[in-house]
Amino acid sequence: MDELDVTASLRLRTSEGNHEEAIRSFPQSRIDAEWRKGQEHRLGRRHEDSGANVFLAEGHDFSSVFERSLSVIRLKPEVFRRLRELRVELELDIGVFSAEGPEVSFGVSADDMGLLAASGIRLRVSMYLSDDTNP
Repeated sequence: MDELDVTASLRLRTSEGNHEEAIRSFPQSRIDAEWRKGQEHRLGRRHEDSGANVFLAEGHDFSSVFERSLSVIRLKPEVFRRLRELRVELELDIGVFSAEGPEVSFGVSADDMGLLAASGIRLRVSMYLSDDTNP
C-alpha cells in the first residue's frame, strides 16, 4: 500500500456568541482555520455560525493519527463537558490523502466511538485522492 497522509482537526461550531471562549479551551493548540458568523467564505456565501478548526495530529497512518486525537480528548474531559454546556458543536474531522483510491479502509472500535459520543463529538472521515506531488 502506498503511503497515506492523514490529518486530524477538531472542528468547533457555535451560533451562541461564545466563539472566543471555545477557542480559549485549547490554549496550546494550533488553530488551522477560524471564521465568524456573517463572514464571507470561499464559496461566496456567508457563514451561518462561528467556529474554528483546532489541529490535533498528522501522520502516515489512520490508526496512529486517530489514537493521538483520542488522547487529547481523554486528557481533557472537563473541557469537552464545558463546550457541551456552551452548546458548541464538535466534530473530529480526519482527512485521508491517498493515491490508491477508495479501497483503503479503516476500523474504529466501539469503545472509541463511545468516547467520542460521551464527549459530544461527531466523527467525519474524508478520503481524498492525491498524487505523489500534491497530497
